[in-house]
Amino acid sequence: MQQAPATCTRGATWRMVTALAAVLSPAPASAQVRIVIPPDAVCGECRVTLRPVVTLGDADGPGMLESEYSHARRDSRGRYYVWASGSPYFWVFGADGRVIRRVGARGGGPGEFRSVSGILIGTADSTYAFDESERRLSVFSPEYALVRTARLDLDTGFRSVFLGGGIVVNSMVRTAERIGYPLHLLDLEGRILRSFGSTSGAYRPDMRDALEVRELSADGSRVWSSWINQYVVERWDTTGNLDLVLERNVDWFSAWWRPEGGLKEPPLPVTTAIQVRNDTMWVLVRVPGREWRTAVQPRGRSYTITAANVYQHTMVEVIDLVAERVVASSEVPLVLFGFAGPGLVFGSTSDRTGNPVVPVWRLETTTSGEKGRTQ
Repeated sequence: MQQAPATCTRGATWRMVTALAAVLSPAPASAQVRIVIPPDAVCGECRVTLRPVVTLGDADGPGMLESEYSHARRDSRGRYYVWASGSPYFWVFGADGRVIRRVGARGGGPGEFRSVSGILIGTADSTYAFDESERRLSVFSPEYALVRTARLDLDTGFRSVFLGGGIVVNSMVRTAERIGYPLHLLDLEGRILRSFGSTSGAYRPDMRDALEVRELSADGSRVWSSWINQYVVERWDTTGNLDLVLERNVDWFSAWWRPEGGLKEPPLPVTTAIQVRNDTMWVLVRVPGREWRTAVQPRGRSYTITAANVYQHTMVEVIDLVAERVVASSEVPLVLFGFAGPGLVFGSTSDRTGNPVVPVWRLETTTSGEKGRTQ
């Protein structure tokens, strides 16, 4: 489940940032290029807009979703795959939003799941489904027949991408030699070929969110890996070499290290997804909504969020990787969960009757008086 961290005590956070930044931030490397992206967009009139594509989830009967924290992927046929962390199956919807079928059932046998944690769409629309409870990868044909299964030495496959004939997964591997590395290259049988993603190999269990969680996007033979606690994106190759670091300094995203709960502080900014296509990077960052205080209420010693799209919004940024500049930056009054496919983003919420649904939008860039240009 891809959620923003809880709120944090600012005073303690800033003291820690000063002490830890030199040790835990991306370290210099001999082959590494470091680029700082200027704060202002090159096109002051450019905006990012969302065009509705489809809403997934039925009000009743087949296709009814169980969770408001569901995720989606789309294949080349326009079909959508929807799952929620902890669910023993996933749904397949057509391009028109109508349910096609459910895949999987609760259990530990072939084609069954204890907890679907991630899905990748492979060659010819084969489906790679991760089960974090069983530590297993199940591969299905384009018609959803089980092809094979593989055991994994990973906690989860939620954040994963295909790369160079293998799969890069952001996960913890609980061995002495791998625990300090957040990225792992697997072959298609699930075997770990290489662990990388950190120049220091530091492991701090008290700062797992800040040090271990990465958002991923494949780019040819390299993978982009974004820290969630600061606006830093790294590019790694399949040999585990860090060759490029992008940094962006903006007043709405200050680095944090240990998220802590609270009612008086706004939710922390957190990078929730990146996508790189055609020398352009799209970045989704959750930020506090302007009326966030009205959407959080005390509940005993903790608190509850009464309106997710009020409590948090999403900054959507477009970065030209050739020019090394931001093309457009817009705050969207929605909680966007990630990318369903090229140029497609999705959320997870409830409809007017309280049924969980997954809306999908297409990203477009516009200028004043101009129609949207599809991405």
